[in-house]
Amino acid sequence: MNEKEKVVRLVFVLTIVFSLIVIVRGFFSGKPLNDYFWHYKVGEWIVKNKEIPTFGIYSWFAKDNNLYWFSHEWLSGVVIYLTSFGSMTAAMVSAMIIQIIIMLLMTVSTRKYAKDNVLAYGVWHVASVIVMNKYFYPRPHIYSYFLLFFEMAILYKFKKEEKNTKLIYFLPLIAVLWANFHGGSSNLIYIIPVLVLLTSLFDFSIGRVEFTKLPKDKLKSLGLATMLSVIGLCVNPHGYKLLTYPLDNMNDKLMLSAIAEWSAPDIKNISSFIAIIPVILIALIFFLTKKKINAMDLLIFAFFTYLYLRSERFVALLLISACFYMFDYVLDLDLDVFLKCRPLIRKTVYALAVVGALCFAILTVEHALLSGGSVVTDHAVSEEAVAVIRSRNPRRMYNHYNLGGELIYNDFDVFIDGRADMYSKYNFRDFIDMASLTLDGQGKWHIEEMLEKYNFDLFVCTLTDKTRVYLEAHPDEYECIYEDTRVIIFAPC
Repeated sequence: MNEKEKVVRLVFVLTIVFSLIVIVRGFFSGKPLNDYFWHYKVGEWIVKNKEIPTFGIYSWFAKDNNLYWFSHEWLSGVVIYLTSFGSMTAAMVSAMIIQIIIMLLMTVSTRKYAKDNVLAYGVWHVASVIVMNKYFYPRPHIYSYFLLFFEMAILYKFKKEEKNTKLIYFLPLIAVLWANFHGGSSNLIYIIPVLVLLTSLFDFSIGRVEFTKLPKDKLKSLGLATMLSVIGLCVNPHGYKLLTYPLDNMNDKLMLSAIAEWSAPDIKNISSFIAIIPVILIALIFFLTKKKINAMDLLIFAFFTYLYLRSERFVALLLISACFYMFDYVLDLDLDVFLKCRPLIRKTVYALAVVGALCFAILTVEHALLSGGSVVTDHAVSEEAVAVIRSRNPRRMYNHYNLGGELIYNDFDVFIDGRADMYSKYNFRDFIDMASLTLDGQGKWHIEEMLEKYNFDLFVCTLTDKTRVYLEAHPDEYECIYEDTRVIIFAPC
C-alpha cells in the first residue's frame, strides 16, 4: 500500500469515527418522541387485532365522527412496536442503528471518490451526519431514507452502465414497501424515474448542462419499471388513493402552517442555518465546476431543493440523493502536494486528526454521563399526571396536539394527536383557535364556542397552551386539579 492509499484509508476511517461520535452524541442528547408513542400503539393494535385500521383508533373525536384514517405508515408502526420491546430507550437504539447503517451506506458507496479529494469526502460526510442527526428518531420517515438510497443507487447504476441492467425492476418492489412503511413520501418512487426519463430522451446541451439519450431498450425498461412502480404503490390498505395522498398533504395549508416540523427553513434558527449550508455548497459546486453538468443530476438537485424550501425535514432526502452525483463535480485535490511535505508535518496532521477524534469522543462520553445516560427528554406527561387523568375517567377530554401521542400511549382516547391529516378538515382548526385563544369577527373568543360545541369533561394543557389562560380566568367554571413543569389539568366545576 503506497502513501496515497494510506492517507485515503485514514480519512475513510476517521470519517466513520467522527460520524459515529456525532450519532452517539445525538443519541444522548434526547430526541422528540411525542409521535413515537402513537406509532408504537398503532403497531401494538395491529399485532393484537391482526387488522390494519382505516378508522380513528385511540381518538374519541374520530370515533364519534367516524373519521377515515389514512394509515399510510402502518408497517412502520408494527416494526417500531416489535423492536421497542415496550422501552423508549430500545426504540431510540433501533433508530440509532438505522442511522449508523444509513451513514455507512453513504460513506462506503462514495469511498471511491476519496482518492480524488479526501478533504471534501471527509468534511461532506461528517457535515451530512450533523445535519441529519436531528431527523433520526423512531418514526416512519427513517425507513424511507433506506428506500430512497436504494432507489437512487438503482437509477444511477441503470443510467451509467451500458448494458440494460435488470436491477431497474426492483423499483416496483421498493414501491410496495414504501407504500406501507411511509406512504406519505412514496410518490418519490415514480417522480425521480420520471425526472431521469425527461433528461434521457435526447442528446443535446444547454450551456454546460448536458442531456444524454438512453438507448431505446433502456428507455422502455425505465418506462415499464416506472409504470409498475405506480401500480406497486396501490398495494396498500387504501389502494389507488395513496397516489394522490402525498400531494394532498403538501397542499394542506393549515397543516403546513401549524405543524413546526413541516415548516420551511428559518435561518434565524441555528439548526436551520446549519442545514442550509450543505445545500448552498452543492449549488456552489455546480456553479464553479469546469466539467459538463449532467441534466439528471441538476434536475434531481433542483427537485429536492424545492422540497427542502417547502419543508425543512426534506433536507435529509436531499443529502442522501446528493451522494450519487455531488462528488463527480468536486475539484480534484492533488494529494502529491501534501505527500511532498516533510514527514514531521504529515505526522502532525495525522496526530491532530486522531487527537481531535479522541477529544470529541471524550466530550461525548462526558455529555452522556452528565445526562445521566438518559436518551429520552420528551416525556411530557408524568406518572402523577396520568394517575390524575385516570382517576377522572374522561370520555371527552381536551388535550394539546403535542400531548396526544403520550396520552394514547397511556391508553386514553384523545381529542387530537399527531395524525394531523385525519383531523385537518374537522377539529384541527378548532384546536388551533383554542390553543391560540383567537377572536372571531365579532370580538368573541372562539374558545367559548368550542367549549359549548365539544362539551369537554377534562382539559390537559401544556404550559404554553393558551386554553389554560381562559380556563384560569374562569375559576368559577373550571378548577385546576394538577400542575407540574410540563402540563396543567383542569376539570369543569
